[in-house]
Amino acid sequence: MREYYSGQPIQSRDSFDRHQIEATLSAMDPQLLEALRALADASRLRLVGLLSAQPMAVEELAAASGLSAGTIVHHLKRLESAGLVESTPRRPYVEYSLRVDRLHA
Repeated sequence: MREYYSGQPIQSRDSFDRHQIEATLSAMDPQLLEALRALADASRLRLVGLLSAQPMAVEELAAASGLSAGTIVHHLKRLESAGLVESTPRRPYVEYSLRVDRLHA
């Protein structure tokens, strides 16, 4: 990452180039990397916060977050594929809950 001072590029001592970042990411645990990528989105992080209080259905999450049900489903699928959220059928809805054990690992 380059910073500019008086129009001249200055190389920061603690900056990483693209190759260093790729090497660091490839050395990480794939499950941890997937979880971090899932949590990198502000909307998904907000859903995790809501689910940390109690299990909720899509409609409840939509009402609490102000997002559409379709958007909620999209984000929940990403969180579920990362192993952070699990779904339980509760007729007529599906209830989603946070897998707290995955956040501690």
